[in-house]
Amino acid sequence: MTRRQLLRAAMLGGGSATLAAMLAACGEAEVVEKTVTVTVTEVKEVVKEVPVETVVTKEVIKEVPVETVVTKEVIKEVPVETIKEVEVEKVVEKEVIREVEVQKVVTREVERPVDVRRGGTLILRHTRDPQVGGIEGPQALAEVDKSIAFMISETMLKFDFEKVEPVPWLAEAFEISPDGTFIDLTIRSGIKFQDGTDFDADAAVFNLNRVFDADHPFHATGVYPYTNWALLSHAEKVSSDVVRVFSGLDADPILHWRLTTEATYMTSPAAIEQFGEDIDLNPVGTGPFKFDAFEPGVQLSLVRNEDYWNPDNAPFLDKVIYRIIPDAQAAAAEFRAGNLDVFPFALTPDILELRDDAKFRLQLFATNTYFYLSANNAIDPFDNPEFRKALAHAYDWKTRIKELEPFNDFLPTPWYPHGFAYNGDVPTYEYNPEKSRQILEDLGWKLGPDGVRVRESDGKRASFTIAAWLAAGTPVDDNRLFMQQNLKDIGIETEFWIMDPSVVFDDVEGIRNPDKLELYPLGWNTALPDPSFLLDPTYLCEERPPAEKAGAGWNFAQFCDARVDELLTQARKDMNPETRAAAYREVQQIIAEGAVMQWGVLSRFPVLIKSDVHGLFYRPYRVNELERVWLDR
Repeated sequence: MTRRQLLRAAMLGGGSATLAAMLAACGEAEVVEKTVTVTVTEVKEVVKEVPVETVVTKEVIKEVPVETVVTKEVIKEVPVETIKEVEVEKVVEKEVIREVEVQKVVTREVERPVDVRRGGTLILRHTRDPQVGGIEGPQALAEVDKSIAFMISETMLKFDFEKVEPVPWLAEAFEISPDGTFIDLTIRSGIKFQDGTDFDADAAVFNLNRVFDADHPFHATGVYPYTNWALLSHAEKVSSDVVRVFSGLDADPILHWRLTTEATYMTSPAAIEQFGEDIDLNPVGTGPFKFDAFEPGVQLSLVRNEDYWNPDNAPFLDKVIYRIIPDAQAAAAEFRAGNLDVFPFALTPDILELRDDAKFRLQLFATNTYFYLSANNAIDPFDNPEFRKALAHAYDWKTRIKELEPFNDFLPTPWYPHGFAYNGDVPTYEYNPEKSRQILEDLGWKLGPDGVRVRESDGKRASFTIAAWLAAGTPVDDNRLFMQQNLKDIGIETEFWIMDPSVVFDDVEGIRNPDKLELYPLGWNTALPDPSFLLDPTYLCEERPPAEKAGAGWNFAQFCDARVDELLTQARKDMNPETRAAAYREVQQIIAEGAVMQWGVLSRFPVLIKSDVHGLFYRPYRVNELERVWLDR
């Protein structure tokens, strides 16, 4: 199969995968010069003092308070320059065992025009050649491909991670219908694609209908993995400069947010007609950088768009080179030698070593990415919630974070503490292997002479596979080995089901095949801070693979609950924020009580950069923005 056929088989019509946006906030406060990370351990009527953690230097930090999920929560803000501790007064109604972080958003450095130097070439490490979907905006699948695609093409509305709302971009204004069924967008005049053709109402309608209308003459030129984040129906031209976009829902309370997501990125219609399916590696957008060249296995480059429409966002750099270095140790050697300016996805030992070198700087970017351990809820014995609870108590997330992921945070809940409608009262499962063993004993799983449990009723051994997607010759990662040891400690034997990364989401060879999948670790991230972007594709019955509905198939846990389906369907179109939030909180309660997954890690994205690189920013789903980057050299 071609790489395009492979992904089309895996995600026909869309879906969300390997999946961020910032906090749903009720207020803002600026802190200058340091990042403050406040960790709050909720206990009964306790005033907790915690130290300020310095993450970056010379950054403007946007502090966004967590949505209030308990009563009488007061956060006292004090100047970082003079106070070394932040006092947090917390009054809660009952004791809980949970650590919640008030995250800070790392934003671009303060721009002092007299200091900014224009020109130069920025060299970043890239982990691999583009996957199926390539580097065209609406097709790009993984973060590394989006990092390139989103510098080339743009959307009509752009999500502002500081204001936590969409702002006009290629469209200069927008208006949503009162019932949330459509949105009218007024297109800016004078914008051109990088091939010199006009971006206008006709081009916008062409792009949206190409993605969302299976009968569009150019629909087959692409694969669109993120249509489930947009949930649009179609677009119509109202006038020469107005486009009306219709929701695919009866009502959509976040319709304008959806116009900032992957599936709505704009590509030149003329280029699509010219390149057809090859547009994925020949993208033409309206963005600040233009595609320059791609040498497979070596590098991919972009150059500044000299005719970029937005002078306030025009890039300082002349050129950007993404060097393709799959091996992290090889990349670390290149970074030490000065051959890379930006080193994302570094291994922890290299980060800990290099962050203290004066030639380099470590930046931690807030994300909405979490990692979890899950099982196929539809097969024996994982279809038993009690067995899943034994797994939940067996896994030592805090030690894993401390030893393997020191930049991350503990997250034992199915939704982010800083997201809309977070439920802070769901059951959590502390590390307690003795409790795990007792649950298994009560279920009739007795320890055998070889240390592996056997079920008394039928002699079934507690021996399962853990999915691992590894290129040929790549050793199993420490996280999976850690998981394997935790399960061994309670009498569960595991071996690794190794698959090539290219077939992870394949219906036959990958984890979308419910007959082959047993245990699997995975990470998700959200496009935006609304539960629908994460809970819908993860828990709706129709999302179980293999899925009849086009674009579905991301509920790998094979979880299905009628009440959860009812609540998610209701919340997705509920224009009342209070009842909508209540529905999402009940969903969180149900899936937590059933231990559908074992949630554990909230990620922060560490990036090593040379000390003379300024203005770098990564969106909360680990996609770089380079327009404001400049080099002090």
